[in-house]
Amino acid sequence: MQELHELDYLASTPMPPVADTKVDTILNAIDGQFVKANVAFAVEKHLQSDPRKPGEMVIDLPRNGTLMDALEQIAKQTPATWYPWDRNVVVVPKETHVRDLLSMRKITIPYAGADIAQVLEDLRRRSGVEFTIEPGALQKVPPEFRRLSVIWDNVSIAQALESIKGVSGLNYEVTDKGITITHPGAAQPGGGGAGAADPVVAQLTLDNGMVLFIRDSQVPADLKPYLRHRAQKGLDELRQMARQEKFPLAPATQPAAPPPPPTQPAPLPEKPKDL
Repeated sequence: MQELHELDYLASTPMPPVADTKVDTILNAIDGQFVKANVAFAVEKHLQSDPRKPGEMVIDLPRNGTLMDALEQIAKQTPATWYPWDRNVVVVPKETHVRDLLSMRKITIPYAGADIAQVLEDLRRRSGVEFTIEPGALQKVPPEFRRLSVIWDNVSIAQALESIKGVSGLNYEVTDKGITITHPGAAQPGGGGAGAADPVVAQLTLDNGMVLFIRDSQVPADLKPYLRHRAQKGLDELRQMARQEKFPLAPATQPAAPPPPPTQPAPLPEKPKDL
């Protein structure tokens, strides 16, 4: 509710005159307007770390515009953006905002043999971040790694992307407009490029919230049977959930029967004895 009041004030209050139209000057004028009107709002700037120095950029302001009009022009004409947060107007580099969205949005969802393109599209919708996929990037993922079977339980979009990266070799780069997904090159024989030959098989969440991805080569030999056991247990639980939701499942494939033992040739009849 507080943020709605803040947005209403920004949209209904005229932008005061400014000596110049640098971003820093405009933001200081908006903050000064809050003080002058004795409203409990403030501008919170986080632009100093951006080497492009968006605070020093000069922009065009509309005549007779509002405070919100000025903020929107900053978002349109510079690599900075803004959003309301409690009683503050937070101004950050767009790239920082994208990273925050990828880290804050949590998902709980299972995928059973889902196409990697479908999974990426689902993550795009859930994150609110634009995904740009380099032409041919998905085709460079070997066919055996293009379908994902994974259970994500309360993980961030960023963690999900890291998991996909470890399995498929796809890279992602955060930009002002969202993320760009690329592939480092054609798949190498016997693997899926970066990470596919040594896939991520587990993730550990530490006490401080940090997530570690464990690759197959890092798992000690004595733990691999237990890891397969836990993976099978998770898949069995996923199958049970699908049955409870009456989701049609294809018949489970049975392992091929072992070949019959080779037949022994029949013994030759004994040669009759001479009388």
